[in-house]
Amino acid sequence: MSKKRIQTILEEHVTDLDGLNVAFVGNRDDGMAIASVNPGGIDVAALAAYATELIRANMRLAKILGRGSATSYIVSSTTTDKLLLQVVPDTNTYIAILTDQEIGYRDSLPRLKAVLAEGKEVLPKLRESS
Repeated sequence: MSKKRIQTILEEHVTDLDGLNVAFVGNRDDGMAIASVNPGGIDVAALAAYATELIRANMRLAKILGRGSATSYIVSSTTTDKLLLQVVPDTNTYIAILTDQEIGYRDSLPRLKAVLAEGKEVLPKLRESS
């Protein structure tokens, strides 16, 4: 039930984002996508594995830096695409949005935050059932 709900939340907030290639909620423990919207036909499993490794590397960096540092947002880009990741606090999940390079964060970040805000009640339950 929680997975269906997060799928619906994702669809509600990202489907009409111009330049969207894929958006998904991932599990950083197993590197798998939990729910996705994929108008670009991207290999979601491969992108989720890549995003999970980025998050794990950033978590290692936070641990090295100490001082209460924690992973929050991660940005990665190529000449054609932009990937925005948000770690969901107190869960093993994250939200990812991959857009065309020319789409600004001003357009994609509010969508990501909306998924986070609406999904905050559902995402911790995913951790318990996964």
